[in-house]
Amino acid sequence: MVEETREMPPKTHDLGRLADLAGIVVPERHQAIVTHLKEASVPTRYPEDMSKLVKHYNKAAAERYLAETKGLLKWIRARIK
Repeated sequence: MVEETREMPPKTHDLGRLADLAGIVVPERHQAIVTHLKEASVPTRYPEDMSKLVKHYNKAAAERYLAETKGLLKWIRARIK
Protein backbone atom coordinates (compact mmCIF):
# COMPACT_ATOMS: atom_id res chain seq x y z
CA MET A 1 0.00 0.00 0.00
CA VAL A 2 2.81 2.39 0.85
CA GLU A 3 4.34 1.78 -2.58
CA GLU A 4 1.06 2.69 -4.28
CA THR A 5 -0.24 5.51 -2.09
CA ARG A 6 2.81 6.89 -0.24
CA GLU A 7 0.69 6.67 2.92
CA MET A 8 0.86 4.40 5.94
CA PRO A 9 -1.83 1.73 5.86
CA PRO A 10 -4.47 1.47 8.56
CA LYS A 11 -3.96 -1.20 11.21
CA THR A 12 -5.98 -4.12 9.90
CA HIS A 13 -5.69 -7.81 9.07
CA ASP A 14 -7.95 -7.32 6.04
CA LEU A 15 -5.67 -7.76 3.03
CA GLY A 16 -8.56 -7.20 0.63
CA ARG A 17 -9.29 -3.83 2.19
CA LEU A 18 -5.64 -2.84 2.02
CA ALA A 19 -5.53 -3.80 -1.65
CA ASP A 20 -8.68 -1.76 -2.30
CA LEU A 21 -7.26 1.28 -0.52
CA ALA A 22 -4.12 0.99 -2.62
CA GLY A 23 -6.11 0.66 -5.82
CA ILE A 24 -4.79 -2.86 -6.39
CA VAL A 25 -7.03 -5.42 -8.04
CA VAL A 26 -6.13 -8.87 -6.79
CA PRO A 27 -6.53 -11.46 -9.56
CA GLU A 28 -9.32 -13.99 -9.21
CA ARG A 29 -6.80 -16.81 -8.79
CA HIS A 30 -5.58 -15.21 -5.54
CA GLN A 31 -8.93 -14.07 -4.11
CA ALA A 32 -9.52 -17.23 -2.08
CA ILE A 33 -6.21 -17.08 -0.22
CA VAL A 34 -6.61 -13.34 0.47
CA THR A 35 -10.03 -14.06 1.98
CA HIS A 36 -8.74 -17.04 3.92
CA LEU A 37 -5.78 -15.12 5.37
CA LYS A 38 -8.15 -12.39 6.57
CA GLU A 39 -10.50 -14.90 8.17
CA ALA A 40 -7.68 -16.89 9.78
CA SER A 41 -5.59 -13.99 11.05
CA VAL A 42 -7.26 -13.43 14.42
CA PRO A 43 -8.36 -16.96 15.47
CA THR A 44 -4.94 -18.42 14.64
CA ARG A 45 -3.14 -15.63 16.45
CA TYR A 46 -5.40 -15.65 19.51
CA PRO A 47 -6.84 -19.17 19.66
CA GLU A 48 -9.65 -19.81 22.11
CA ASP A 49 -9.86 -23.50 21.27
CA MET A 50 -6.48 -24.87 20.20
CA SER A 51 -7.80 -28.40 19.56
CA LYS A 52 -10.36 -27.04 17.09
CA LEU A 53 -7.65 -25.05 15.31
CA VAL A 54 -5.32 -28.04 15.10
CA LYS A 55 -8.11 -30.09 13.53
CA HIS A 56 -8.92 -27.35 10.99
CA TYR A 57 -5.31 -26.43 10.22
CA ASN A 58 -3.85 -29.88 9.80
CA LYS A 59 -0.66 -30.53 7.84
CA ALA A 60 -2.41 -30.88 4.47
CA ALA A 61 -4.32 -27.62 4.96
CA ALA A 62 -1.20 -25.81 6.12
CA GLU A 63 0.73 -26.99 3.07
CA ARG A 64 -2.09 -25.86 0.76
CA TYR A 65 -2.32 -22.42 2.40
CA LEU A 66 1.45 -22.05 2.27
CA ALA A 67 1.57 -22.88 -1.45
CA GLU A 68 -1.29 -20.46 -2.19
CA THR A 69 0.36 -17.74 -0.11
CA LYS A 70 3.66 -18.23 -1.95
CA GLY A 71 1.80 -17.74 -5.24
CA LEU A 72 0.22 -14.55 -3.91
CA LEU A 73 3.58 -13.22 -2.72
CA LYS A 74 5.14 -13.99 -6.10
CA TRP A 75 2.39 -11.98 -7.80
CA ILE A 76 2.81 -9.08 -5.35
CA ARG A 77 6.60 -8.99 -5.80
CA ALA A 78 6.29 -9.00 -9.60
CA ARG A 79 3.75 -6.19 -9.42
CA ILE A 80 5.86 -3.81 -7.32
CA LYS A 81 9.12 -4.18 -9.22
